[in-house]
Amino acid sequence: MNAPAKISAVEAPGADMPRWLPHALVALIIATLVVSLAAMAIWEERIRYRERAEVATQNVSHMLDLPAPEQRL
Repeated sequence: MNAPAKISAVEAPGADMPRWLPHALVALIIATLVVSLAAMAIWEERIRYRERAEVATQNVSHMLDLPAPEQRL
């Protein structure tokens, strides 16, 4: 006769978790990091663009001998 299978009350951790889930989580984390870095790069470029625009405005102001915008107030 066959002996009954032993039933363990303790299951392996993650036994009910699909096998693809850890891979999906890693992909999600990598995608989040990439999007965050891209957003940060765009933000920094926007700041640099404003600084360059301010310098260009000051240069035109000096060429035309007009007071700078902060001196007009």
